[in-house]
Amino acid sequence: MSIPYGLLIEGLVVVLLMVTVFYCISLERKLRALRSGKDELKAIIDKLNKATENAQASVYHLKAAGAQTANDLTGLVASARTISDELELMIGSGKNLADRLEDVRRPSADGAGVDRIGEQAGGRQPLQEEDLIKSLREAR
Repeated sequence: MSIPYGLLIEGLVVVLLMVTVFYCISLERKLRALRSGKDELKAIIDKLNKATENAQASVYHLKAAGAQTANDLTGLVASARTISDELELMIGSGKNLADRLEDVRRPSADGAGVDRIGEQAGGRQPLQEEDLIKSLREAR
């Protein structure tokens, strides 16, 4: 029983062709999955690019807001310094006034104990002046 060599070779070719077809089907599935993954990867990259652009825009806006805030603070600090200088001047004037009032209230040189405010007011001291002097002494 001898099988012709031609039929044996054709059978072997059929088997190899079937293996090739199955391999091609498997390869096609893998390529399809790869293409699908490629599309997903492209979508992810696009989202990442958009997020990066949004972050850059946010950083730009933050820098602009920071610069504006710095300018505002510079103006406020200058205003506060001006007010501080004015307050120092007012405090100095108040201290000078308090010292002058205290000098006026001191007893006369002859030791009689009469204060010059009383002399100027006709011998009586107004209640408002006493309150002012008391307040100035307490403020010291």
